[in-house]
Amino acid sequence: GGVAVGCISWLVRIWHPLDERFDLAFTYVKPARYPQYLFNFGLGAVLARAKSTLKIDERAERACVAVSCAWMLVFLVARAHIEGDHALIAAFKGGRTLQSLGLCLCESLVCGLATFGLISGSMRHASYHSRLSRRLSSATFGVYMLHIPVVMFWQTLLQPWDVQGSIKWVAVTLLSLPSSFVLSLASRAVPVVNTCLGL
Repeated sequence: GGVAVGCISWLVRIWHPLDERFDLAFTYVKPARYPQYLFNFGLGAVLARAKSTLKIDERAERACVAVSCAWMLVFLVARAHIEGDHALIAAFKGGRTLQSLGLCLCESLVCGLATFGLISGSMRHASYHSRLSRRLSSATFGVYMLHIPVVMFWQTLLQPWDVQGSIKWVAVTLLSLPSSFVLSLASRAVPVVNTCLGL
């Protein structure tokens, strides 16, 4: 699934590179990300509904999360390394280039692994440990379903900040995590939202 979505993402980015965006009221959307968004939401919904993640070995779950974290570190280091090389950055953002294809495949595969590992972990640990742990674990699927608009909101808000892209990435991540958990917990109190998102 990840390979197929990576190839579709590459085809989409030939016409809609990563810098193309449509601004909305408080956020924006990127057509280049649509295949991965659909893949993430679909995979997450299927895994959570079927509870199939609980049937796998805990080591596989940890391996998925470890690979995802390793990819984030590699991405940050590589991003900092090519900062300022506009031609190379453009090649990664889209077009008929091997760099764009490689990035699409890596992103899509890691998205699948992270989805599997994080949802599996939250479901496995939601039934025990402390009350706070159970509450946060039960909110994890809501975080997964709601984090995209939250991330894009913080990206839009921090857009004028004149710093390296890697620093912005870390800032957006640190701001998005607690914001997504707060939004997920708040959404559980709204019956319509709760039903629509499967929270």
